[in-house]
Amino acid sequence: MTDACTSSIKTSPGARGSCFIEGISKLSFVKQPSDLKGSSSVKVLNCHDSILYILAPLRYATIYGCSDATIVLGAVGKAVRVEHCERVHVITAAKRVCISNCRECVFFLGVNQRPLMVGDNHKLQVAPYNTFYSELEEHMADVGIDATINRWDETLALGVVDPHDSLSHPAGVPDVQAEPVARVDPDQFTNFLIPNWFGAESPGSTKDNPFQLPEAYLASQQRNIKNLGETKKLLREAPLEENQKRELSSALHLLFKDWLYASGNVRQLYCLQGD
Repeated sequence: MTDACTSSIKTSPGARGSCFIEGISKLSFVKQPSDLKGSSSVKVLNCHDSILYILAPLRYATIYGCSDATIVLGAVGKAVRVEHCERVHVITAAKRVCISNCRECVFFLGVNQRPLMVGDNHKLQVAPYNTFYSELEEHMADVGIDATINRWDETLALGVVDPHDSLSHPAGVPDVQAEPVARVDPDQFTNFLIPNWFGAESPGSTKDNPFQLPEAYLASQQRNIKNLGETKKLLREAPLEENQKRELSSALHLLFKDWLYASGNVRQLYCLQGD
């Protein structure tokens, strides 16, 4: 897969430098450790309508000013900070996560400490970690993340809504506590597939999500797998003529296409196809 917009990436020199990923729009984008040139932190700035995969061990990561994007961070040993984002899905394994002034975002977390909610956040959701890639466990070990501890749903709100923010806090309205964060419904929870662009050449050993799913989410996944198997069996055994099978296949493909666009997953499909 080809990297997107390499001219918009700036990497400062030195092992403790920062890699800036800025202005990605309507693209799929991947960075591996070898692409970061020794950088120990990443800053993702003003990226929109894209899927970004940053699959590396990091000390710090910042996501700022992004919208309508899915951002997958590898393993972050110190802290992830997400600020001023809208309709963004963030998937990360991290020691700490801090979320500030975000709206309509969903966070799929494998996090060792309580996620912090700061400032004016609205309509946020959290869910357990939902993906893996071949080197994930090695990267987690490199930065000291413990897969047996996941405090994804123990969010901690710090402070109240800013009374000087005229947009979210009109004049004359008393101070209010920060808006609570919702859990993703287990029946709406799905795994996120990270493409294996390098096939058998991938050196890692991770074969599954290293974080154990809570019982409700695991049970929902098992039901979905069972329902899928039963549906496939019914379709195989249905007494249909060839023209009926073709009509059914066309209808299913059309429904799947509609779902891809409605859910926003069409960009991930493009990525799987190699853009």
